[in-house]
Amino acid sequence: MLLAEFLVLHAAVSVPCAEVYPRWFDQVQYLGQAYRTYEYGLEHGLGPGIVRALTEPAPQGVAHNLIALAGLGTPRLTRVLLLNFNIVGFLGLQAALFFAVLKARGPLGLAWVSVGLACAVLFPWSGQPGSAADFRLDWMAACGFGIALCAAVSTNGFRSTGWSAVFGWVVGAVMLTRFLSAVYFALILLVLLAAIQLGPERLPRSLRLLGAALLAGFISGPVLWSNRFTLYTYYWGGHIAGPESGLRDAHLGAVRSIAWLSTELTRYHLGLGAVALFAGVVAGYRVLAQGLNLGEESDQDNRGRRVFWTSFVFLVAPALVLGLDPAKATQTVSVLLGPAILLVVAACWAPAARVGRGASATVALAAVALGVGLLGLHVATSRPTASLRQDSRRLGALADYLFFRSEEAGLQTPRVAQTQFCDGLFGRALAVQGYERHGRMLDYEQMMPTGLLAIPLERGLELMGQSDFVLIMSQPKGAWPFDEQMRLDLAKLRTSVEGTHLHVADTRVLGFSLSVYERRFPDGKHPSKLDLGRMLSAAESGGDTSVPPCAPVLVTPDTLLWAVGSPLEARIGAAYSPVRYSAKGLPNGVSIDSRTGRLQGAAAAPGLFPLTVLAENPRGRVEQVFTLDLREGKFLVSASSPSRVPKGAPLALAYGAYSEDGTLDFIDVSDLTTVRPVSRLEATSLEHRSWQGRYSWVLDGEGTHQLSLRFVCFDPKAPVPYTFKDVVLQVEVGP
Repeated sequence: MLLAEFLVLHAAVSVPCAEVYPRWFDQVQYLGQAYRTYEYGLEHGLGPGIVRALTEPAPQGVAHNLIALAGLGTPRLTRVLLLNFNIVGFLGLQAALFFAVLKARGPLGLAWVSVGLACAVLFPWSGQPGSAADFRLDWMAACGFGIALCAAVSTNGFRSTGWSAVFGWVVGAVMLTRFLSAVYFALILLVLLAAIQLGPERLPRSLRLLGAALLAGFISGPVLWSNRFTLYTYYWGGHIAGPESGLRDAHLGAVRSIAWLSTELTRYHLGLGAVALFAGVVAGYRVLAQGLNLGEESDQDNRGRRVFWTSFVFLVAPALVLGLDPAKATQTVSVLLGPAILLVVAACWAPAARVGRGASATVALAAVALGVGLLGLHVATSRPTASLRQDSRRLGALADYLFFRSEEAGLQTPRVAQTQFCDGLFGRALAVQGYERHGRMLDYEQMMPTGLLAIPLERGLELMGQSDFVLIMSQPKGAWPFDEQMRLDLAKLRTSVEGTHLHVADTRVLGFSLSVYERRFPDGKHPSKLDLGRMLSAAESGGDTSVPPCAPVLVTPDTLLWAVGSPLEARIGAAYSPVRYSAKGLPNGVSIDSRTGRLQGAAAAPGLFPLTVLAENPRGRVEQVFTLDLREGKFLVSASSPSRVPKGAPLALAYGAYSEDGTLDFIDVSDLTTVRPVSRLEATSLEHRSWQGRYSWVLDGEGTHQLSLRFVCFDPKAPVPYTFKDVVLQVEVGP
């Protein structure tokens, strides 16, 4: 049954949901982290990948990073594969419920009832944030929390040492999945410990419970401790005491919080169909038991009570935390589903044990049939709508354009500014779409929005002027103070950006009117092959805009500068991914990564090494010669330009820099002949150690120009924070 469910849900949920754009902020965050962990694991191996997955700062949890590493044996990590883990979690919860009932010596029919009730719940298949259509930690943690409850039931009141150890292991794994669950389990363990003191065998049962708690702490404690400051900043600063906390606060009192939680659980998470089935199962068993008038109270009643109260504790503890949390997030309520199901099963325990196998099997068969029917109905109605698919095609075309255009310009961290909040359209979302569509992660830097709060107009204009791409978005009313301020200043923003950027195209997507602008990139030797307007039209008619427009174009400067003996981190860059690389003439100890174009290893001797690099994509291949310039030193710089350019034509210069301690900060470009500064180029987060690039501008006037490039390193901890080196070039500007 579970295998059949997996195949159906894979085809009906994972595949269609992965075909639309990643719609929610948290999903975008988790997908980006998972893809980066996967790429790190490919490059460095499984062991270092696990270390990175567990040690990367994270305020919510780390399970998504570990899940990503499970894809190392596959040709490529995809969102379909990641969403399948949501389904696996659901199937694991069903199996845990089934076997927990049997382990507690419940009737077989009741074990099948638990499976039917799990199938009936609505929320996993609603297509909402936190559902099985959303790769985030809430649903995985909800399944894990339900499995932990089943493990607690299987301990028989912590009379079993083995099952107590299983419970501790599962609790530790769930806390790694969702750090917030540590608060739930702390309350649960305290209540269970107090309850044990009221019964027999207090000491051995208490020791087993404490042992389980220690095991859970051993598994999750080091990771939680390493993230203590991140957790404090995220929850206390962001949700309770920070400047944006008032915007997140739902301002519900105790009574309204209880009403909100009850409504969320019954109407939106269980669903009215499941609630009716739950009530029908309880009523059915009780009517049968009462009508048959079977037997006196037995040991089954005690087992049922134990399961009932354990489930009740697992239900109330997270409900209390969620009720007190000022930010009411619907996706977190899914943690109550497992306890709610087992609570209903426990309410049927004694009647089910009395009515006999035949009657129990009839109720169980009806519960499974109705549950599977509700599951099919929920899945059938949760498929992406036509408008959602159309929006996905437009966003895909936009993401493809920005991705290819960034590659053409040689940008490793394209800077993006937008004038409205939109979960499906911001820097991280563009990075995730780029990876899913082209197999390479570009680290977009989000310039705006800067947060939920409004910012001075002058600051907004400044950030837009520094951006490579600007998305002017308009809608009737902004959702947050930042949105509303941008909406009111829209005319000034548009006028400003039209003075500094080129208008590329207009479209409408996700309810926004969208105007796309880009910085005036120098075309250099290879004019752009892209037209966003045509790409949008092609996407709307069903065309695939992710296909590269032509063979690769190598965009890295012809000379790569590095230090002898230092591990190489330089990269050969090409536009129009996916690209495969190979190279001839590499010095001893140096190799090239065929997937990323990254040069790896360390050379032992200085010199100029000519490299023949071959780049290939589905549209063709290209070959180019580069020079690997290896020198002695800790701070190295180089620059080159044509010796002569026609008047009015842009001068394209190439530069390179290397800093052993990773402190490259900026380059000041000046024209010494006209005694004027030209520009300040600032290093991105990926360029502080190795910085290779190009810069173009038009020189004023004919004659000989002396140009200065000042490479500046900044180390605030050093006795002299700023150090620099100058390179002077001479260029003749002719008629």
